[in-house]
Amino acid sequence: MSNELAIFQPERFPALIDGSDLREALVTNLKGGQMTEQDLVHVPTPAGGSTRWIIPTAVGEDVVEELTGILVCFGMRGVLWPSQETTEGQLPLLMTTDLISARRVGDNYGDIDPNELEQYANGDGTYDWMALPWNQWNSGKNGMGKRCKESRIMMILREGEAFPLLVRAQPGSLKTVRPFIMRLSVPYYRAIVGLKLRQEKSKGGQAYSQIVPRLISTLDRENGDKIKKLYTDPLERMSEGVLDSDRGE
Repeated sequence: MSNELAIFQPERFPALIDGSDLREALVTNLKGGQMTEQDLVHVPTPAGGSTRWIIPTAVGEDVVEELTGILVCFGMRGVLWPSQETTEGQLPLLMTTDLISARRVGDNYGDIDPNELEQYANGDGTYDWMALPWNQWNSGKNGMGKRCKESRIMMILREGEAFPLLVRAQPGSLKTVRPFIMRLSVPYYRAIVGLKLRQEKSKGGQAYSQIVPRLISTLDRENGDKIKKLYTDPLERMSEGVLDSDRGE
């Protein structure tokens, strides 16, 4: 099997073509970083160890074995829920986008003692994420893992599309996604990647789907700068502002 990278074909990504209607629309509509995560199509990691992605579309579902496209944005996320069991529509108590400091985005403390939480307040409205007792090993359900849940946000711009898909790499995929990003030979927004799935089992014997990324091709600096300006910069601003946008929703 060859390890050579595919040749990048910019014409497959209309946003990179000067003078295209799509590029003009993006330059206008993304001004000020007005896009939110709710505007993007979320592609969940399937449950039960499935090895196929299910992409919601306007006309149904698109089922694929691999998601491919430019990795226009990559970010970190961590949440602390009010209880071990979450319910639909429930807000987390704390959220972080840098895994260093967190802000309170919910008003329900659940089974968490507010006085204990305040011991980790930084004095500026944030909390010391790394020092939280719920972010230590063996603090999770049944004494396994961490109660705080960390993930990685990957936004993939597929060929011919204007807006990226949002994929959340859950804890079971951190061991594959983190090293992949760290070892890229170019900034992530210059990487065309493929995301496959393989079935793994947790320590408790439950099957889950683990993301397996691969590098397909790389963009040159000129096209990388276009991606950074059109997508990466406004999407990163969006990610930084998600703490405030999530409060009270």
